[in-house]
Amino acid sequence: EEKAETFELGVKSNLLDNHLQLNAAVFHTKYKGIQLNFQQGVSPTIQNAGDATIKGFEIEMEAVPVEGLSITSSVGYLDATYDRVDAGAQVAPSTGLFGNAGVVPGATLPKTPKWKFNISPRYKLDLGDKGSIMVVADFTHTTSLKNDTEGYFLLVRPATDLLNASIQYKAPEHWSLTFGGTNLTDTRYLVTGQAQFAGGQAYGTYSRPREWYARLGFEF
Repeated sequence: EEKAETFELGVKSNLLDNHLQLNAAVFHTKYKGIQLNFQQGVSPTIQNAGDATIKGFEIEMEAVPVEGLSITSSVGYLDATYDRVDAGAQVAPSTGLFGNAGVVPGATLPKTPKWKFNISPRYKLDLGDKGSIMVVADFTHTTSLKNDTEGYFLLVRPATDLLNASIQYKAPEHWSLTFGGTNLTDTRYLVTGQAQFAGGQAYGTYSRPREWYARLGFEF
């Protein structure tokens, strides 16, 4: 089994006559027997790799600067490293691995970007008895991360910037029509991956491309 013990300390606040909300939290997690996916021969195998520490903080903001406009934003920081690695799970540092890290004490865990930033403005235009129009945008920046446990350089996800947006018309007759797009910059990156060192190959799955959608909704 895998065990985790987490301590968290946070604060929430409402400021400027409820026009600004700020939330912040710091956390510290100790893993015992952390389970990770390793490549053994040509087969991926989940095993207890050792102990690890994950710590960081997150700050969230929601602001209403003018009527109809709201802005939500967040920034998060992660420091996720191995404290101890079982002998059978260790992978020595190598030039073929991200930052020469390997799987040794002090190396970073997979899927743990150092920084993540998000901002999402939302504007609602009230049309009175004709309904309303809502325009939403969403931007997220994520720093680079390892997709696989070993950190093979071909499978590293670089820093990414993702943008989504939508516009919605909501009628007073309890129906709505929304047009939008995801990944508008058509950014492609690996979301999963595994290196078969024994077989001399690596494989992975890419993110979804730019997509458009339309949605018709009814409220009952």
